[in-house]
Amino acid sequence: MKDILLYVYIVMTIVSIFCSCSDNETNNSQQMQTPAVLMGKAYTFDTEDVGEQWKSGKTIGVYMLKDNKVECLEPYCNVKYQTTVNPQGYFTPVNKDDVIFYPQDGSNVSIIGYYPWKETLIDEVYKFDVANQKQTSNFSFLYASNGKGLNKDNNKVELQFRPVLSQILFRLEAGDGVTDEHLMESEIKISGMNTKADFNLLLGIFENASTMKDIELLPLDEENGACGQILPSNSIEGYQVAIKLPKMERTFQWVLSEEIESLKQGMRSGRRHPARPRFREGGPRVQHGGAHRPEPVFRREGQQEVPAALAHQELDPAGAECAGVQPHQARRG
Repeated sequence: MKDILLYVYIVMTIVSIFCSCSDNETNNSQQMQTPAVLMGKAYTFDTEDVGEQWKSGKTIGVYMLKDNKVECLEPYCNVKYQTTVNPQGYFTPVNKDDVIFYPQDGSNVSIIGYYPWKETLIDEVYKFDVANQKQTSNFSFLYASNGKGLNKDNNKVELQFRPVLSQILFRLEAGDGVTDEHLMESEIKISGMNTKADFNLLLGIFENASTMKDIELLPLDEENGACGQILPSNSIEGYQVAIKLPKMERTFQWVLSEEIESLKQGMRSGRRHPARPRFREGGPRVQHGGAHRPEPVFRREGQQEVPAALAHQELDPAGAECAGVQPHQARRG
């Protein structure tokens, strides 16, 4: 009953915007139209995330597309909507003249949305630059494309706003002969990948990837390690990771395509890709001046350790939070 009342409230609120129109003919026409009732939740890289309703003050861009076509249904292109205070979880147009209505002939449409809203978009493209991980405004983007098969008789949708980048996460672990203190102040960089790309809002894909640069990942808040967001890719060929351990006076470097078997199919959009490198004392291949030095061992949970191999670990629901990254990108459990 509560949900029904909320639904009625939203519809009446949107429709009432037009009731003050002095032109009776126009007013009657508007009342016959069916407005889109939009709800939404924000999700993280955690595949078990149930989503979070936004509070007031968030603005999104909304598109209505023709059914099964990558074509905006004019004039509903990049319409600015905002979160409601009461009831929470709904969106209403910022401008009262920008209510999105469904086609009166009952034809199906799709509704997509993105956050944060941007006024100036060229060719419906949102530009990305992931080179500087400390520039948090580059990583607040979320995208929703689940609003499909909608029409005037099926006019309510809860948009699922999800990240489109890939998150890579390294947690450093101390093995035999190595302490957590040895792993403090680590610096982790990845190289060999593009840092700029265009995200096509209508297609929901990245295009025109370019500009290879080293990317320094952000340190974890309460663990030894680092994480960051990078462009998704179907291949990680040529990608490398360098882990500098100042307290050991060592830098370890690996080619990811050779070491992470599970990543050979690429970095998936909207997913977290974690790994747990463990460093231990005394490896036959890592020596200095006749004395044994700590050798890295990368492991998969529950399996035997394999020297000098970087293994991909399945998603840890607890997650981790990178310093300087907003909570909806990497949430601490």
